[in-house]
Parts: sequence; C-alpha cells; structure tokens
Amino acid sequence: MIFSFLFGYSLVKLIESTQSKGLNTNAIVVRRSFGLIVLGILHKYLFGIVIFFFIMELVRFS
Repeated sequence: MIFSFLFGYSLVKLIESTQSKGLNTNAIVVRRSFGLIVLGILHKYLFGIVIFFFIMELVRFS
C-alpha cells in the first residue's frame, strides 16, 4: 500500500512540476510510464533468472 501511495504522490508532483514549467505533461507522463514498464519487465525476467539459478544450486547441494 505504501508503494501505491508513493507512486501516486510522485505522479501528482511530476504533473504539477511539468504544468508549472509549461511543458507537455502527457508526453512526459507517457515516457515515464513506459520506462517504468520496461524496468518492471527487466526486473521480472532478471530476478526470475537469479531465483532459478539459486534454486538449482540449492537442489544440487541438497
């Protein structure tokens, strides 16, 4: 729940900041969201690979 709050708060602060500077808010929010999606996908697959090798080592030494 805390991460949802922090995500929402940072999104609101980003929108406020871009609007006060007169920048294109939609483009910046879409670019940030796309970057977060890419990081999430990379984390899923890289973390999954690490866990797989960790489990294989545990099985091998058991």
